[in-house]
Amino acid sequence: MLKKQLRDLLNGPLKTKLIWLLGAAGILLILMSGRKSGIEPSVRTANAGEKNNVSASDYCAELESRLRFMLMRMQGVGEVTVTVTVSSSEEYVFAEEVKSAQSDRSVQQESRIVLTKSNGQEAALIASTHSPPVQGVAILCSGGDHASVREAVTSAVGTVLGIPPAKIYVGKTISSD
Repeated sequence: MLKKQLRDLLNGPLKTKLIWLLGAAGILLILMSGRKSGIEPSVRTANAGEKNNVSASDYCAELESRLRFMLMRMQGVGEVTVTVTVSSSEEYVFAEEVKSAQSDRSVQQESRIVLTKSNGQEAALIASTHSPPVQGVAILCSGGDHASVREAVTSAVGTVLGIPPAKIYVGKTISSD
């Protein structure tokens, strides 16, 4: 019975309406699937004289803490001290509006930073933020006199930070006895 009603609906005058309705529902589902949640992402802005949210020293301290936590759990490392240096501070990439004009012989592009108003003040819209690049890492650990430990530590730190072994130093700590 249901099959007959469905067949009549598809072959009858409502066929076009049904196709449009299903198409609209499909488009709506596609549009909704692109959203991760009902929460809209916050827009970050920066005033011209605003300081970075994360200082280079805070960033280094956070990296050192995380590396120390990881390395202390590696076999043979023992007590560990980590020092990380970075070559600059956090870097902002501002959103830009680009306008192009094309003539017979040339293409001209004009870009300007997108500004937003917040609390009556204009601020630049931040498109992304880049962490400062790591310049080098020094690690002193109890097991630093063993080549296998040095190699494992160098490999782990290089993998986590995405830096070459030449930027990583691993040595043995001084005994306190």
